[in-house]
Amino acid sequence: MIKINLMPIKEAKKKENIRLQIILALCVMILAGGVIMYANKIINRKLLYIQNEVKRAEEENRRLEKKVREIAEVKKKKEDLQRKLAIIKSLKKGKTLSVKIMNELVSVIPLPKRLWFESLTRKGKNFRLQGVALDDESVSDFIKNLKRSKLFTSVSLLWTKEYIKGHYKLKRFYITFRLV
Repeated sequence: MIKINLMPIKEAKKKENIRLQIILALCVMILAGGVIMYANKIINRKLLYIQNEVKRAEEENRRLEKKVREIAEVKKKKEDLQRKLAIIKSLKKGKTLSVKIMNELVSVIPLPKRLWFESLTRKGKNFRLQGVALDDESVSDFIKNLKRSKLFTSVSLLWTKEYIKGHYKLKRFYITFRLV
């Protein structure tokens, strides 16, 4: 059978042109859809990778925070130990210093068995000594010897009082001095 095209040629070309444009538009849309799907797949992979990295970083952060707390505890323990060592050191120094002080005090007594200590108190470098002597001369000699000592300074007699014990008249005295 013979086909006869009754349509004018311009209209046929126009319809053919529209059909080609529709096919081209569909191809472009399919291609654009493919590109979009491919880009979406790449973006989703990157997103998954970044989410995994964030999780890994958060786990690492938690682990490091634990280490930081452990380090802080160790530093605190170290500071406590250093403080305790400093206290022990000062106590050892104070122990030997106390022995030196007592040796010096005993060595400056003019005549043994003529002067006795009743109390010795210390506040920092300041000392207060209360004692009993047989006479004023023993107290005076003791103060002179204290003033000559290289370990003590600012020696002063605050008071002396007569003190009777049994048949003896004794002298009670109160002296302050400072450690050099």
